[in-house]
Amino acid sequence: LDYRVGDLIQKYSEGKPVLVFCQTQKGTINCGKQLINDISSNKISILRINSSQEKLKLESLSVRISNKSLSAMVKLGIGFHNAGLSLSDRQLVEEGFKAQLIKVVCTTSTLAQGVNLPARLVIIKSTNCYRGPKLGYTEYNKMEIDQMVGRAGRPQYDTKGIAIIMTEKEKVNQYNELSSTMIESHL
Repeated sequence: LDYRVGDLIQKYSEGKPVLVFCQTQKGTINCGKQLINDISSNKISILRINSSQEKLKLESLSVRISNKSLSAMVKLGIGFHNAGLSLSDRQLVEEGFKAQLIKVVCTTSTLAQGVNLPARLVIIKSTNCYRGPKLGYTEYNKMEIDQMVGRAGRPQYDTKGIAIIMTEKEKVNQYNELSSTMIESHL
């Protein structure tokens, strides 16, 4: 099945925080841009900004961000997070996400290592990630997948969590067997 990230967010997020793990830094930016397009063409109504107070808070946050692409996205409640951003911009995205101003953060897997950003919905766009020019694309290991999936539904922050892993058909069983804590699984 060919699902778009926006469709999954619309169906499963319930308006709660969403993390989308992308393969590359460029992929985080492209994913954010696609979500902005989906919002402006009314494909994702759940991410619309409904209050003028929320709009003002996002505007205030966005002017503190030095990266122009990121600043423009944050005005609409979408962010990206990767090693190509300044530390300050990454911290502002984290701050906006924790305050639930930024509804979706498109990020690389490095965010799952040590940064405590819980979400209702976690989407892993691919089970391969870019490891640099010498290694190219390789499969995430079990620990990396566990770290990403573990951001969904943290008990102290939410009553439930949903993790969606998008992978090739031949790898479905491998990911279906990842965790004994999964109650329901649809890959």
